Amino acid sequence: MNPSLTCSFLSVFFITFYPLCQAIPLPVNEESKSNTNILQDGIVRSYVAGALLSSSEEITVLEIAKKRGIGKVHKIISYTMLPSSAKAIRVEGPAMKKGREVLRKFLNITHREWTFSKAQPGKNDLIVGNFWAGKVYVKKQVELYVSGESYLCNSVTGMTLKEAEVLLAMFLSKRFMASAMIRQNALDQVDWCQPTRFTKQGDRFSVGFLAKGRGAGFFDLTLKKENEGLTILQMKQALP
Repeated sequence: MNPSLTCSFLSVFFITFYPLCQAIPLPVNEESKSNTNILQDGIVRSYVAGALLSSSEEITVLEIAKKRGIGKVHKIISYTMLPSSAKAIRVEGPAMKKGREVLRKFLNITHREWTFSKAQPGKNDLIVGNFWAGKVYVKKQVELYVSGESYLCNSVTGMTLKEAEVLLAMFLSKRFMASAMIRQNALDQVDWCQPTRFTKQGDRFSVGFLAKGRGAGFFDLTLKKENEGLTILQMKQALP
C-alpha cells in the first residue's frame, strides 16, 4: 500500500470516541511552548519545535502555494501529525467573506525531511526540491457574533444563526449544567472559543468544540435546553 495512503488511513482510524465519564486528560503540548507567531511581510508564521522553516525554505513554500492557486498567503504553520512525531506544513490564504460566510484556501505541504521515512509524493503532486503538495482545498465557515466578538464555526444545521449565537453565549459564560457522569476535568479541556458545529434535532442539540491546544482533537456534546438553561447530557472526545 502507498505509505502516504497508509498514514491517511491511520489518522482516520485513530479518531476514536471515548465517553467523557472517563475523559482522557490532554497531554501538555511541549511544542506549543516554542511556538512562534511572527508577522512579517503581511504573513503570519507559526512553527512548532523541530519544524522551523528557513528563509529560503519559506520562499519555496510560497512558490508552491502560488503555483497551486494561493497567490496571497495569510499564514504559514508547521504542525505535528499526531499520534506520530512527523511534521507537516499548512499554508492558509486570506479570508474571503460573503455575508456571514467565510471561505479560506488551504494547502498542505510535505517536507521530505520531516515526514514519514517511506512517504513519497503522489502522481499528481507538485514537487519542488524537498517539498511536495497536492491540491488546494477550500474551507467554508460561518461567523457567529457574541458580545461584539466574532467566532468561526464550520456548520449550523437545523437552527438559525441567532439560535446558535445564543447557545454559544451560554457556553462562553459557563451558563450550563452537566450530568453527573461528566467530570469537571473533561469540561476544563474544552476550548469554548472554538466551536465547530451546532445541530438541532427535535428538542435535542448536538454541538462541537475544539480541545485546548493545537492538534489536541475535539469534543462532541449532546445537550438539552430546559427552562432557558442548558444541560449537557453526554460528551465524547475525539483524539487525532
